Amino acid sequence: MTGAAQLCGALALLLSFALLCQRRLRMSVCLCVVQALLVALATGLQGTLPLALFALLAFGLNGLVLPLALLRIGDRADRQPGFGAPALALLAVVLVAVAVAVAMRLGTGTRTEALAVALSIVLLGLLRITGTSALGLLSAQNGLILAAGAIPGLPPLVLAIVAVPCLPALMVALAWLRRFDRLDAAPP
Repeated sequence: MTGAAQLCGALALLLSFALLCQRRLRMSVCLCVVQALLVALATGLQGTLPLALFALLAFGLNGLVLPLALLRIGDRADRQPGFGAPALALLAVVLVAVAVAVAMRLGTGTRTEALAVALSIVLLGLLRITGTSALGLLSAQNGLILAAGAIPGLPPLVLAIVAVPCLPALMVALAWLRRFDRLDAAPP
């Protein structure tokens, strides 16, 4: 992994922390778009054509199509986490420490750093689901894309499959949230 790819991965991880703090939908979506761009750059800078095509596909879906759909639909069910900012920050740091510990046991060399960053982004995205499920799924998907790019020798078909799973999950999550919105709005 090149220095530029490592920098892009580190900046994507930093944006995961920013996503945890952000409460406005439009700014959160913008952060997800920039994170998807950084993940695509980190993956595309690995030097192989399949990874570059995978990065382009992943950015097209996670950086353009899904965020624009989220802005158009509007996530009206945006809920705040049940705990305060200090507890959220502490939990995020603990999750990153767990991700680094797991990555150290799984890999060796420069791939370990990429796996640690990718797993951290996935875990912080899952933590973001406590606030906004759709944005948490997008962020976690960005981490999965970075992890797939860090694993050497994955076939192109597997890379393409990794880029797509967020679509159905996002649709199910939005339908589920809308169902509860309608239940809340119904008269008693």
